[in-house]
Amino acid sequence: MHRDTIYSFHRSKRNKPCDSCRRQRRKCVPGEQDGRCTRCDQMHLQCTHEYVLTPTAADEAENAEEKARMVHVVAGIEQQMRRMEKEMTTVRVAAGLPGIYPVSSLERKWDSQYGARSRSRSRSPSNDSTITDYSIEDNCVSDESYNTGCPPSPTISTSSIETESHDNDKTSQKNSDSGSSGYITPAEPTSNSNLLERPTKRQAICKFKDNSADFERLNWTLTLRSGGLRIHTHIRTFQDLVNFALTNFDHMNSEDPHNPLSAPYLERHNEDGLTVTTSILTLGDSAVVVITNALSTQIPPTIDLSKSALNLENSLMNHLVSAYFACTNVILPFFYRPTFDRLFCDKQDPGSLAVVSSLAAFAASRHCNHVCGLGAHLLPIDLQLRASEHFARNARDYLGEVFDEPGFGPMTALCALAQYKFSSLDITQGWLYINMGLRMAEQIKLRYLRGGSHDLDDLAEREMFKRSFYYVLTTGLRFGLFGPTLDPKARTLKINYTLQEARKLGPPTPLPGEDPLPVLYYRQLLCLSDYQFDYRFTEMQRIRGDTSARVSVESCTYIEHALITWYNRLPPQLKLTPHLFQYLDASEIAQRDPYTINLAMGFYACWLSIHVHFLPPLREQDTADPPSKLALRSLTICVKSANIVTTLATYLHKHFPCKLDPHLLLHACDVHLKTSGANDVRLAAVGKRNLRECLRILKEAIGVGREVGLSRYWKEMGVMLRIELNKLGVRFF
Repeated sequence: MHRDTIYSFHRSKRNKPCDSCRRQRRKCVPGEQDGRCTRCDQMHLQCTHEYVLTPTAADEAENAEEKARMVHVVAGIEQQMRRMEKEMTTVRVAAGLPGIYPVSSLERKWDSQYGARSRSRSRSPSNDSTITDYSIEDNCVSDESYNTGCPPSPTISTSSIETESHDNDKTSQKNSDSGSSGYITPAEPTSNSNLLERPTKRQAICKFKDNSADFERLNWTLTLRSGGLRIHTHIRTFQDLVNFALTNFDHMNSEDPHNPLSAPYLERHNEDGLTVTTSILTLGDSAVVVITNALSTQIPPTIDLSKSALNLENSLMNHLVSAYFACTNVILPFFYRPTFDRLFCDKQDPGSLAVVSSLAAFAASRHCNHVCGLGAHLLPIDLQLRASEHFARNARDYLGEVFDEPGFGPMTALCALAQYKFSSLDITQGWLYINMGLRMAEQIKLRYLRGGSHDLDDLAEREMFKRSFYYVLTTGLRFGLFGPTLDPKARTLKINYTLQEARKLGPPTPLPGEDPLPVLYYRQLLCLSDYQFDYRFTEMQRIRGDTSARVSVESCTYIEHALITWYNRLPPQLKLTPHLFQYLDASEIAQRDPYTINLAMGFYACWLSIHVHFLPPLREQDTADPPSKLALRSLTICVKSANIVTTLATYLHKHFPCKLDPHLLLHACDVHLKTSGANDVRLAAVGKRNLRECLRILKEAIGVGREVGLSRYWKEMGVMLRIELNKLGVRFF
């Protein structure tokens, strides 16, 4: 901005260069008359162009003498190399070993095949993701059991690993015990004189540091050797892992005949290979294959592994999307899998990639067996959370490209990102995504209101939009995201208008081949939230925006009537007990399905969210007045509801962890925290015990374990809970 007023040492040096710099940079241009340049005349400087452009006779003689001397030296060196080459060939033939490359052929072969490729790949962007150390092996000539020649090593980089050899040489294969390293050794030497005329086989080693602790810390060292060239690649972050795996490892179908590293391809081309299985790095059955031989009648081929690279990012994304449909979509059936695959899977447009990436981010934020079970290994929780952040960042980038084009795909991506933020307890960002998704849904809902199509894909797309729209609508309305500056009457009118427009789509209905029970559960869950949006009740919206607001007795009475009416209208298969506030033992709970249990948890959480405003003071020093009958009634309802929610959550977390919504425990934690400080000894003991159990379930369900300290939940809520519990003598581990 103020560039001219800032002093710069380099700038002052540029303005007044020394004579040597001026000669080197050729700043002086000879003039037309006396040879002086115009610039030197204007600045009153000594012109030096004659020293650069007009060499003297002494300089020319000195340069000619130096050239002649260098030619003589180079000729002497070449003569010595030819003599050494002849002596080495004689010694190796006498010992029965294959010959070596002539020096001239090495130079021509290297320049023709690898020189241009090395220069073109030296600036590959994939090399920036890892730290690579190139060094030449000291033992280039080993003992006589190995090939002691040093043929030209192919160019090896983190963007491509190229191996080239001959097929008439037979290799001995050696697999490591743990599948972490593989060695390619040459065949036994022969005395055939033809060995002097064909390329020799080189030793190639692919070695992996198979330490599970290093794997979990993303602190890997990958060593690649071919001939005398060695490469060390360090992987420190998840992005380094993705970038390296995308360009260096094969994860294509092992039976694909077009895969140059598959067994059918090698057999068809009469090529031998050594497979080195890297168990700690695999997603499924991936492996590293080192090509050792090629056809003798052809030029040795160059296998570029970047063309058949291990796409770890796509593999992990597909795994997480499958995990989403296996657990999360079972509870909240937003998507119909066949139509979802047709619309979004295997597509490269930004809208489809945003949807798939956002679902992968949300699935990775859940700590369940579907997500953690990655092949034969468990996905470490720290790597799982980093993967979740990685895919969420990708989804935001893709959304930025299509955000100005409202559609079902961007709305779905916003909905999934909101769920991801809610699962990590970043509520503010979740509200933001929900608000954007709700506005986009209102723009595109007209195309789905018409209906009339009998095509299965069109019906499924309309049904998926309907379910996602209902979730976005109820969540957005629940938190009052229609403008905090609006007065209650205007907000209520907006809520009623939006609900009337949404109900024109009809209730969620099961699609052909879809389990009707999850859809029925989702429909009842939506009906449970309807009481918050009645035109006679606007206090819940004020409570969501202002935690100090209170609920009136009239509103509490209305809510109780709405909740009881909803429970009495439940289908028998979704009703937990015939009467309210009934305790069940473990055997009776085991007879109910997870949908009934989860629906009951949501029902009692609604009671907790209302009656917690009427709890009496539980310490004598808080007030000297006796509690009212309404306060005692609210205390009884809250204690029973919190105990029932804790019991049901314990059963679900033990037997059906994927079908548990851990956020339903937050209201129960609030009540347990209040009762744990009561003067009543029994009430305080029950509150402390249930609070400890709820916190354990919350941390394990949300994905926060003892070994992880980087979760947002731990940072934002852990400190507050720890302070409160330390006052009560409860250990918050």
